[in-house]
Amino acid sequence: GAVLSLAYALTWGGESPQKAWEQLTPELCGYIALSCSFALALNFLGTFALHDLGASAQQIVGKLNTICLASISVAFLGEHLPVMVVLGSALVLGGVAIFERGQHETGEDSDSDSDFEESLEPIKP
Repeated sequence: GAVLSLAYALTWGGESPQKAWEQLTPELCGYIALSCSFALALNFLGTFALHDLGASAQQIVGKLNTICLASISVAFLGEHLPVMVVLGSALVLGGVAIFERGQHETGEDSDSDSDFEESLEPIKP
């Protein structure tokens, strides 16, 4: 991923690598390191969230994240959403409601730890 990003930046960056190197300051290096640290932490937190929530719940959270971002952009930035986007968001929310209701009625637990721990127990004769 890093090699592809570097190749893209060098090809389409619009600035020569020499000029970019000349403009690099210690403060800018700190911001780059901070950005990389946040990205790394976010990936680790995503892994822990996936473990705690389970794969299906993580997919739902990912879809709701997009809807939340669209709502924030409408509320605070004055964006206007096309009708198809609003209908698609309603469809996603309806699907989430149906999934959660079905999972709740069947008594399924989204926590996969109990199944995993049961599979590790020794078989008793």
